[in-house]
Amino acid sequence: MGKANSVVVFNPWEVVAAATMSAGAAGVRENIESSFINLLQIELVPLTGNALTANVEIFVEYSGDDTNWTAGPEMSILLNDNAATDLDGNAAAAATTIALTSSSNIGEEGNLWFIQDGTIADSEVVRSLSSNNNDVTIVDGLINTHLSESAVYQNVKQWSIVVPASVKHVRVLCNNLDTTYSVAFTARILKTTSLT
Repeated sequence: MGKANSVVVFNPWEVVAAATMSAGAAGVRENIESSFINLLQIELVPLTGNALTANVEIFVEYSGDDTNWTAGPEMSILLNDNAATDLDGNAAAAATTIALTSSSNIGEEGNLWFIQDGTIADSEVVRSLSSNNNDVTIVDGLINTHLSESAVYQNVKQWSIVVPASVKHVRVLCNNLDTTYSVAFTARILKTTSLT
């Protein structure tokens, strides 16, 4: 049996400033009426190597008509185990080894970390496979090219949520309660439209 799937990044990486609530990029939401299995994927990262002192809240909301919204899952998390460095040289798309200025514990096997691109939507999350001093090998090749000195942050949080079949529209909101540091988040959805 096969599946017809598609992945839609309906909320590209977006920076949420300190003490700011974001309704998603341009209030974006995704229509999932034509797919019968939908897996929502959310990623969140602090844009600092310092500990946040207040929680960041993620709200998933559902709608049957794109007008009346109701609460889905809610996450509230304190991002306080953070680390930061930057790229030591350009990192080309498809590269699997990346040079960091200082790997500290960012390069430890299994760690997720975030490369902040100059175009925020082109940022991405990678996972360390192994490291040799400040050269880190990642599990999968980079999606995009990133310039030298692009910021790198540790402490990426990820959630996968199965959306109820009765839902027609979904959106993700981010409320950054920390008064000092920004965060970034993204949301995408894996849609299954048919089984063959």
